[in-house]
Amino acid sequence: MNFDFSYFFFELIILWLPLSVALMICQAVGIPWGYTALILLVVYLLIVMLNRKNKYLHVLFHREKQAGNEFKETVLFLIAIIISLLVVIHWINNITVGVILLMILGIFFSSLVIEPRPKY
Repeated sequence: MNFDFSYFFFELIILWLPLSVALMICQAVGIPWGYTALILLVVYLLIVMLNRKNKYLHVLFHREKQAGNEFKETVLFLIAIIISLLVVIHWINNITVGVILLMILGIFFSSLVIEPRPKY
């Protein structure tokens, strides 16, 4: 098992940073959580639209993770996110910090690459 640093770095810049900033702004302004979720969805959709429209950032958006054993990586990701969610719920009292931490942990665990199974 190894870690894909370039995928992790670009996911932090492209997804985590804008979503975290939008979340902190919504909390600073005092927007209710239902509207905050809608705003985060709109920010995510704007990121996707920017992906398709901007030819200069196209390289950053299409940074692909190293190939590996996708099924085992998916199972590991799901288990790690469930454990992270339980830890965040149990130890973090501030929901904004918890959501931001959960997003970064999701990006971290999605960057893990399990070596592919040997083909016989």
